[in-house]
Amino acid sequence: MNQEKIKAYWEPVFKTLYEAYYQEFASEALIKRWEWIDIVTALLVAATVSGSAVAGWALWNEPGFKNVWAIIAGIASIASIGHGVMRVPSRVKEQTELRRMFSELRVDLETFWQQLRIGYINEGEVGNKYNRFRERLSQCMGHAHPDPVFTIKFRSEIQKRLNKELKEKGYIP
Repeated sequence: MNQEKIKAYWEPVFKTLYEAYYQEFASEALIKRWEWIDIVTALLVAATVSGSAVAGWALWNEPGFKNVWAIIAGIASIASIGHGVMRVPSRVKEQTELRRMFSELRVDLETFWQQLRIGYINEGEVGNKYNRFRERLSQCMGHAHPDPVFTIKFRSEIQKRLNKELKEKGYIP
């Protein structure tokens, strides 16, 4: 394989790197979002448990507080139910594992892409290595599942953050 054939791999390898990096960023952002939901729910539930409820009953004698406390307790109950139904702790765990997998793949792809660019690679290995990276990406993507908080706007924010990161690293102009 000559240098021109190696250069032909630059773009497809970069696209694979971009996909892995995007998924790494997505998992990181989803972890933060699910952890935030977990914390808020835990705080609401803790604020309305029996000990806090007794304190809340004392406020019922104050004008307007009875309704406020009922609303807070209702929101806490709904949040607690939603927390269980949405399997928040398992989503955090799942995204943490996905982030680790995509991060490892991204670092390996960065190394491979740099080796291609500087010509520090056995020419006979390029095609096989590229195919193995695509297989790893496919396996990682197979572990990713649709997530209800992964909205179009959220995806766009992640892509903007990734593009900024890649510019700062000098990968894209």
